[in-house]
Amino acid sequence: MNRVLATLVPLAALATASGCRLAPPPESTPSYEAAPDPNERFAVKREAAPLQQQAKTTLLEENEKLRDMVGRTLSEKRAVERELEKSRITAEDLGDRSTQQQDAIQALTDQVQGLTERLATAERRADTLEKERKALAEMFAAEKRQRLAFEKEILEREIAERTFAKDRK
Repeated sequence: MNRVLATLVPLAALATASGCRLAPPPESTPSYEAAPDPNERFAVKREAAPLQQQAKTTLLEENEKLRDMVGRTLSEKRAVERELEKSRITAEDLGDRSTQQQDAIQALTDQVQGLTERLATAERRADTLEKERKALAEMFAAEKRQRLAFEKEILEREIAERTFAKDRK
């Protein structure tokens, strides 16, 4: 009997929740056992009504819990989607900034390369100018030595002429 009730309770609860009604069990079943006591049959019906009500209440409570869970899940889903969208926007922004920084780095690299080439050119020019300065300094020193030697020679001639001229007088 308990076994029959155990299978009827979920069926009754499902049927009640969905608005269906179960067909009543057949009135008489051929059996070789003794006929069931009519009072026992009514006892099952009296027991089944509170069980059906309890199953209905349980189903409604579970349905309410499931609705709450679905509502929370949808709310969480929307929050996750918002966070995902924020993350996507942030990723795009970071990608744009990264591209800008890479462009700036490339521009600076080109600028450094240009300045390095200009520096190398300036260093070569400085080396050339230094060599020319040394050559001019040597030429100037040689010319000065020649001028001093020439002036010395002129002074020596003048002294010799004056001395010679004094001696002649």
